[in-house]
Amino acid sequence: MAIELTPRRKSRTPLITAVLGIVAVFLILAFIGSYLYFYIVNKSLVEKIQDSRDSSIELDTAITNNEAAIMVSQRRIDDFSSLFQEHRDLSNVFKFIDENTIPSVWFYGFELDKSNKNRVIISGKTSSFFVIEQQISVFKKHELVKRAELSDINIDEKGGFIDYSITVTFNPQIFAYVPPVVEQPEEELVPEE
Repeated sequence: MAIELTPRRKSRTPLITAVLGIVAVFLILAFIGSYLYFYIVNKSLVEKIQDSRDSSIELDTAITNNEAAIMVSQRRIDDFSSLFQEHRDLSNVFKFIDENTIPSVWFYGFELDKSNKNRVIISGKTSSFFVIEQQISVFKKHELVKRAELSDINIDEKGGFIDYSITVTFNPQIFAYVPPVVEQPEEELVPEE
């Protein structure tokens, strides 16, 4: 054994220093652990945000494409609705003329006035001026007619007939489309046994 010339004193570290050192090590490990945890969570959140941005770009592209298709459809709807609103049902006018024409009058021409959509020019032939006046008065008496007047007249010297044109201005209701009424046959009830 070796002899020591100076006795060595065992230095004792105070308990508080040891406890503080251990607490410091735990705090450092906790900070490092929380840093790693938040780093990983932040990285996953950044990836999710990037994925949502990518999907939102795809959605924006799809929305833009669908908007274009919707706009095309909207234009078509607008075109057809304007056509439908401007549509005139002339069958009611022909029915009116057929029902309100005197037997000695013969119509051979029919023209819609482009400047006034409710005006119709009807050309015909007859044998006397009196019959023309009667026809005009028949038209004037009807509630669907706003105005009826003689607009042109020519006398055919060969046949003795009078060619004329009557301008009739109708109320807009005559041009309205009325769907036909389809009667449904009644079903026979069979008594149950």
